[in-house]
Amino acid sequence: RLQADLPFEAPVRTDLQCLQIIMSNLLDNAIKFGSPDRAIKVTLDRIDSPHAFWRLQVVNAPGQAGWPDADKVFGKYYRHAAAQRISGTGLGLYLCDGLARQVGATLRYCPTDQHIVFELCLPI
Repeated sequence: RLQADLPFEAPVRTDLQCLQIIMSNLLDNAIKFGSPDRAIKVTLDRIDSPHAFWRLQVVNAPGQAGWPDADKVFGKYYRHAAAQRISGTGLGLYLCDGLARQVGATLRYCPTDQHIVFELCLPI
């Protein structure tokens, strides 16, 4: 169910423990809240303009929990009304956003018309 398109080597200067927590949460959310019969895609590519950074995306189709509210998704204790019956505290993305900022990265919610997309941009 997981499809990964990752370069063999992607050097990055960051706190690896913070990166692991962020990635674990993004993948856990994609598994919990995404469509169970659709793939979760993880991609990593290098963006060189205007400043070089790695863009890591976690992409999944929405499940029964629906689409997160773009204005609230990183808010403390935010849980979509349709996701209330799924275990969680509503703190995961809030904490991940804070960890990303702490290491000089950016975490964004960038949905398309068919997919939930979370994008982590890490300076090279």
